[in-house]
Amino acid sequence: MTILPQALEKTSMTTYVNSALFVYSEKTEALLEALQNNEFGTQLNAISFDSLFLNPQASLEGVEHVIIAGSLVETKECARNNFLKQPSLNNEISPLN
Repeated sequence: MTILPQALEKTSMTTYVNSALFVYSEKTEALLEALQNNEFGTQLNAISFDSLFLNPQASLEGVEHVIIAGSLVETKECARNNFLKQPSLNNEISPLN
């Protein structure tokens, strides 16, 4: 069983989303299975940081909620590229060491 960072535990959320884009690194890809099997029925689509950086516009099209699970460097790269600043986008950022 994967232990999720506190930011991803169900107790930290007060509202839930129907779907989200999960952006992962090699180190955080293992979190996907635990997140997909959530009791709230949230549908997750997964994409690696590399794929997101190759084609950000297409990757984020129609996306309203993003879960970013990566190192601080990867998370900063998302911020630097303004992926997190789209007005219609809600973000869950979980930097991992």
